[in-house]
Amino acid sequence: MRKSHRTLLSFLGAALLAACCGGVAAVNAWQQKQQETKPKPTPATTEDEPVAITKKTPTPEAVPTPRVPGPDEFSNFRYPVINSKGEIAFIGLFTAPGTPQGYGQAVFQRSAEGVWKFTREGEKITNLADELTGITNLAINEAGELTFVGTLAGKAPLPQVSSSLDVAQYVGRGQGLFYKTAAGLKMLLRLGEEVPNMPSFFSGIANSSSNTKGVTAFIGTYTDPDGKGLFIHEQGKLNLIARSGQKIGNGEEGVFSEHYYPSHINERGEIAWFSRVGSGGGIFVLRPKGIELIAFQGRPTAVKEANYIGFGQRAPDINDNGDVVFSAFFDGPNNGRGLFLKKANGPVEMIYRSGETIPGTNYNFFDFSSPMINNRGEIAFVGQFPGRSRGLFIKTAKGLETVTLTDQKLPGGRPDEIFNNFVQMSFNDRSQLVFYGQYRNAEVGVFIKDEKGLRALARRGDKMPPLK
Repeated sequence: MRKSHRTLLSFLGAALLAACCGGVAAVNAWQQKQQETKPKPTPATTEDEPVAITKKTPTPEAVPTPRVPGPDEFSNFRYPVINSKGEIAFIGLFTAPGTPQGYGQAVFQRSAEGVWKFTREGEKITNLADELTGITNLAINEAGELTFVGTLAGKAPLPQVSSSLDVAQYVGRGQGLFYKTAAGLKMLLRLGEEVPNMPSFFSGIANSSSNTKGVTAFIGTYTDPDGKGLFIHEQGKLNLIARSGQKIGNGEEGVFSEHYYPSHINERGEIAWFSRVGSGGGIFVLRPKGIELIAFQGRPTAVKEANYIGFGQRAPDINDNGDVVFSAFFDGPNNGRGLFLKKANGPVEMIYRSGETIPGTNYNFFDFSSPMINNRGEIAFVGQFPGRSRGLFIKTAKGLETVTLTDQKLPGGRPDEIFNNFVQMSFNDRSQLVFYGQYRNAEVGVFIKDEKGLRALARRGDKMPPLK
């Protein structure tokens, strides 16, 4: 079972990505600073600058100065994904002297046997006279096929639509929704194309994923009039599932807003998501019979005398059985935060709640995020403790396994390889977990936890496999 969240990023995920994502630009800034003789004031923090969860260690000898990666070395990453064959894919960034932006990127895809293949900038598109120049929102399915949002070189003219607006100012040189299979790179949808049955054109795409049947789900933003919705692309046809302004039904008043936080799409064509509805929100699932509401603000929870009071704008997850896992806040005499499971044909259950002691530690859970569930019913998640500390956990039939905690050293790693944060996991049916992690010294990498233990798959400064 392939697990990937594309799941829109949570605020924490966006902050950490921004924290580490300066990529080559951050490296260039560091080099310039070393050449200056007079220190400059620290610039105001923006979302593109490092934001540490815990303080960096003050011991200079424990935190060596980061080395500037060379052109054949990784300089940064985007979030990794894994399927149940053990295939791993991630977007790797690297310096590229002579290019306008000074850096390049590619999808690095590694088989379970360690064989690499790549999707690069400049790759030709089979159904459009254009080429790829940027990649984001990566997902992988059980067949090893990739789904992502890509930027075009701008060689093909923009689509012609019926609009009084200048489409070009909304879509620029253009982006598209791509599906990469053994047959090549195909564009499924292009920004600027008209939305089916609506007088609007697409101006944004996010959170895409596909199953092995070639059914693709994504969140689309549209303009003139403006809005956002959940779409399914299947056999060349585009279907609108839910959009802003649409009634939510299920015996509840209210309409969907422009906020969607989806899971991947499963093999049955189902997808789960969180949507805001007015000042509240709920967890919804697309089933074969329509949209099912499984949790809603103000409705009772699995906790006695408690109602849902929020969901933290966090994406749920769904497996191929149709089971959904999500986090939520609740009120009542025993109010708190919880991790919940809704089996396809059963009631909502509470898995863990705030205040519970984590086995083998002195910590109590405070909050839960990034939940993922595989086809064996195992659940991986980020658990937060008071004091902004956190850990990665996997719940199996044997109990709760701690993968790692903040301030813990990477097993077998260097003295300075101490985790400061980790986000946006991907989890499969082999209980293999991959994630994007940051050390105390702001170095970053892609990590894996499997039967061999926890280790780094690729770190900033590591030599890249040859792009060939």
